Amino acid sequence: MPNANQAAMIADLRAAGGHPWQHQVGDTVYIDNGTGPARRMIVGSMYIQDGTPRYIVYPPGKKKSFGYHVWVHEKDVRSQP
Repeated sequence: MPNANQAAMIADLRAAGGHPWQHQVGDTVYIDNGTGPARRMIVGSMYIQDGTPRYIVYPPGKKKSFGYHVWVHEKDVRSQP
């Protein structure tokens, strides 16, 4: 019998499979942190945590530099600058 944390993770995995993702891996997206112009990023992966869809994104040319990879909520990602 799974504990509460395991049950939440299992629910997130099931939700991720049926979630209508707005962007796919490799798509160019823009994120805005509110302090300057929107930054161009590339989607590296997507997942759901605590019921909230999120993307892992990185700047162009930094795919293998994991220090540049950040997660953002799906609502903060746009297709246009």
